[in-house]
Amino acid sequence: MAKMSFARLKQEFDDACTFLRGFTLAHQGYKAKDGVAGIKRLGEVCDKLNKLSGSEAGQAVPLVATGRTRIAAANARLNLLAKKV
Repeated sequence: MAKMSFARLKQEFDDACTFLRGFTLAHQGYKAKDGVAGIKRLGEVCDKLNKLSGSEAGQAVPLVATGRTRIAAANARLNLLAKKV
């Protein structure tokens, strides 16, 4: 597998965050299964960012922290949805 560039990972991170934010803020059309998929997707991107080295690793640290916070918020929304059922 070819090594992904930081720019490509950053774009993937931004896309995953946008999707997960839509779920977390209860935008119309997002379901619980979308939240689960979004959490998984962003988690995978954060894992890839954690594996970077050199100067890219320094740039990735705040992204990963932001990503983990967004995952926690989405998990909180999933828990609220589960309690409604």
